[in-house]
Amino acid sequence: MSASRKITDLLFLLFLSLIAGSTFAGIKVAAQSFNAYEITFLRSLVAFLACLPFLFLRGGGWHRGMARCWPHILLIALVGILLPFTLLNWAGGRIDSSTAGILWSTLPIFGIVLAHFLTTHDRLGPGKVAAVALGILAVWLISRHSLQAAGIAGVLPHLAVVAAALCYAVSGIVQRRLPPEVPAVFLTAATMGISAMASYIAWPMTPATLMRTGDGLAAILYLGVVTSALLAYLRLLLIRRAGYALVSYTGFLVPICSVFIGVLLLDETLPPNAYLALGIAIAALAISQWRSRGSRPETAQAKADLTA
Repeated sequence: MSASRKITDLLFLLFLSLIAGSTFAGIKVAAQSFNAYEITFLRSLVAFLACLPFLFLRGGGWHRGMARCWPHILLIALVGILLPFTLLNWAGGRIDSSTAGILWSTLPIFGIVLAHFLTTHDRLGPGKVAAVALGILAVWLISRHSLQAAGIAGVLPHLAVVAAALCYAVSGIVQRRLPPEVPAVFLTAATMGISAMASYIAWPMTPATLMRTGDGLAAILYLGVVTSALLAYLRLLLIRRAGYALVSYTGFLVPICSVFIGVLLLDETLPPNAYLALGIAIAALAISQWRSRGSRPETAQAKADLTA
């Protein structure tokens, strides 16, 4: 691979990380106008509508033989979108976006453990065990101040972000089990549509509640179009261009991007130990990327991971 292409891929990776890191700031702004359930419904609905033109124009829709994939698609919609969206939305109104971004670094830590038990190509070694331990330490450091100041209730938003990360990790494993011929646009549209319907059924909303304007509505549109629909599509492009291994490095960058976005754009102040926790989280992720000489490379199925 040429040096220019490597630089292009790295810039592409940074752009994806910036988009993903801005999710927490978007949720923070949206939470000022909408509650957690409304944000879940609207974000899912906007993402679904954004995908529809591509389904019709590019023919990225349903294909014969994909009926067996519906149980996986339903599970991804509920565990990978509906539940984590709601948890993040609820936590986003109670803690700073930068703090949520640091806690989100637990996602690849969960992925390491789940991949060991649920896949055959990514086993858990000494380095990854150390990464998991460091990840737990980072979460404890970032949550300790809130626990001491407000008790159990103060740490619940932190736990909600960690639980959402766990949901995404489970969803990622499920997505790896989907056949590669499932189009990414169709997967995103189907899961977002199911999430929108399920959230509306679970928490009915009146049109007057949803017809709001201002920064909250702008944040909803950004969350749906950019951090949901567009991010999923661009992520797949980079996977096909450079492989899944490179895309996994967003785990290093998203917490850093979310911290700077929260501090620079939302005038947030970080809690005590935040930078120490961030450093430990990055170290944990770096250790998790080390491969022993006997480790097995990714399979073609892993590289074809379709992420919503």
